[in-house]
Amino acid sequence: MKILFVEREDPAVDTSGGIISYLNELSQYLIKRNITTYLLGVDVHRRSSEKKGDCSFSKCVPLVRRRHVNNVMYLLSLFLKIKFFEITDSTIIHTQRPDMLIPFVLFYRRNPKVCTLHGTHDISVYHKKGMFYGKVYEFLQRISFKKASALLAVDYRTREYYIEKYPWIKNKIMVIPPGVNSKKFVPMGRTVLRRKWKLSKSEKIILYVGRLEREKNLEFLIHVFKRINECIKNTRLLLVGEGRERNTLKSLVAQLNLTNVTFYGTLSHDAIPEIINCANVFAFCSLYEGSPIIIKEVLLCGVPIVSVDVGDVREIIQDIDGCHVAQRNEEDFTKKLMQALKHEKRIRISNKRRLFDYRETGIRTMHVYNSLTKK
Repeated sequence: MKILFVEREDPAVDTSGGIISYLNELSQYLIKRNITTYLLGVDVHRRSSEKKGDCSFSKCVPLVRRRHVNNVMYLLSLFLKIKFFEITDSTIIHTQRPDMLIPFVLFYRRNPKVCTLHGTHDISVYHKKGMFYGKVYEFLQRISFKKASALLAVDYRTREYYIEKYPWIKNKIMVIPPGVNSKKFVPMGRTVLRRKWKLSKSEKIILYVGRLEREKNLEFLIHVFKRINECIKNTRLLLVGEGRERNTLKSLVAQLNLTNVTFYGTLSHDAIPEIINCANVFAFCSLYEGSPIIIKEVLLCGVPIVSVDVGDVREIIQDIDGCHVAQRNEEDFTKKLMQALKHEKRIRISNKRRLFDYRETGIRTMHVYNSLTKK
């Protein structure tokens, strides 16, 4: 069996992004079972034509070599170049966005096609790009849904959203949440790690890890932290990640005269467990999500979470002592964060640890692949 993953990612760049983490873990699971995996990705540093051994895939083939590659550029490159790739009829095509499936619908009609839906992509496009791009995307999405062999939603809310919109996909869409490496994300000594990261051992640290984008609603979090700062002394907000909102957020921090907000930028994936273990609480206030991997990583490290009701977060954290689901308003989110900061103990999730592990994702995804090859 051969799996061709299609995603605008450079696997040689060590980041904590959710989709590349999902693909890395899934590919490693498949390779251990003698399944060949390819990644049709990008090369942001213009290295060798084919990279072997420096990523989690059997072979990584860069479709585009540029410092900055957006989704439109990547999709156009797919249309122009994939007909020249040698892809056997039995290779399973697995994309991470519906529109990325369209070139394979045109040029590789016989191949089984799978798309993982990491949340409500169409809402995101409308929100970021406006009406014109939203309509074009929706048109491509409808075609890809008709031609896909299987659709994998990362949470039940995403599945129900798409079934309501396209009732005829009900028999081909299933829920497979992304898993994480439960051996890497574990509780660690907070005092030692804070010393390593040059953080005060006495501060109450609120952490966010992810992209600095509009849909992450981080201006809201900064305003909430302003309220926290007025009530609790010796606090710090850590923002880990990069994105287009970085300068806007830094300007807001300066405007609010907050001197205890630290922008860490992008960290390697190996560093993420350490920075999580430095925190007293993790804050999450996105406008929309699917099944955010970072939530499971934080829980595996034993750190409390305060989140708005988004994606499958409520289902994951609602029965965990020390975690809180907050309303999307400053007063309630502030109140829940202050409660979480008073929770001095590590949270316990022993009954959920196995469910969060990437091997569960691998097993269930393998069942999908096997069913397609039998057909």
